[in-house]
Amino acid sequence: LDAIDLGTNRTATAITAGDYHTCAILDDSTTKCWGGNYSGQLGLGDTQNQGFGNRAMGDYLAVLEGIVLVATLSAPAQPAPPDASISYTTATVTWAAPSTDGGSVVTGYVLQSSTDGVIWADVTAPAGTAFDVVGLTPGGTVQFRVLATNAIGNSPPSLSSDAVSPTAEPPTTTTTTPPPPPPHGFDDVPTSGWKNDAVAWMRQSGVTTGCGPTTFCPDQEMPREQQITFLYRYAAEPSAGAQSPFTDVPRGQYYTLAIDWAYNNGVTTGISSTLFGTGDPVTRAQAVTFLWRQHGEPEPLGPGPFNDVAEGRYFTKAVAWAYENGITTGKSATVFAPDDAVTRVEFAAFLSRYDNLP
Repeated sequence: LDAIDLGTNRTATAITAGDYHTCAILDDSTTKCWGGNYSGQLGLGDTQNQGFGNRAMGDYLAVLEGIVLVATLSAPAQPAPPDASISYTTATVTWAAPSTDGGSVVTGYVLQSSTDGVIWADVTAPAGTAFDVVGLTPGGTVQFRVLATNAIGNSPPSLSSDAVSPTAEPPTTTTTTPPPPPPHGFDDVPTSGWKNDAVAWMRQSGVTTGCGPTTFCPDQEMPREQQITFLYRYAAEPSAGAQSPFTDVPRGQYYTLAIDWAYNNGVTTGISSTLFGTGDPVTRAQAVTFLWRQHGEPEPLGPGPFNDVAEGRYFTKAVAWAYENGITTGKSATVFAPDDAVTRVEFAAFLSRYDNLP
């Protein structure tokens, strides 16, 4: 839609319109009208239509002589009732702008409060449509209303908000909490909760320095050789003893001596007489069995609560022992998930809890 040309450097300050004609007060206080003039409604002393065709608008459009249009202004309309919410002795009051501004822009609001709905007192005169009223007296109720303001004056007050009830804040209590574990320094591990505690212990104990300078890879599955290496480091890397019989454990690897040690100390027997299972992911059942064997295979007090741990399996006693000693609580109250691969953060939790055993 093209703009209306009112003349060189001229703009409208007020506009009024009829069915087929329009008049505007310009910024130099002159008046111009255009459109249908069949009844002489343009005030030009004739009935010739104006503003149609070439050279009809802009500087070509005549200025009305002796004609002054007056825009009617009024105070804003009554605003809608405000909303009020309370938090102890602070009320948050919000409201919407009035439906009409009376032809003059709204410049601010007057917020009022009352404890009885009869006597109202000004709280403040905010420019926006929200305000926090602080320091209210506990006990009783308080309600709010708002008036909109423009250059003409104030609107009628809104209806009142729902009443809110200030209450005293509870007394502050000081509790002594133990210091948090040392920061683990990994970007991919939370800084609170069981994952934080387990990984911070792993870092502090020197069992692992992570999978990168700032990453621990908490959800990554662990190969069998990696977990045995963690246990070997936890045991302070004692003498490994004779070479293991496993053909899939080459010499000179980071895990070679750890597997020799684990085999010679009964921590692992491999997945067969000649295979350790290098590269295979460690299952949850294998993880707690390694720990149980490292602890001397103590007899559990009774069966565990897990429905998926059958009697007579190689890991049955290990899982029951781990549950009794708080090393694992299972995937749920009745499910251990023995065949699921254990993640790095899960084994960190197992080993850090194992460290608390007498």
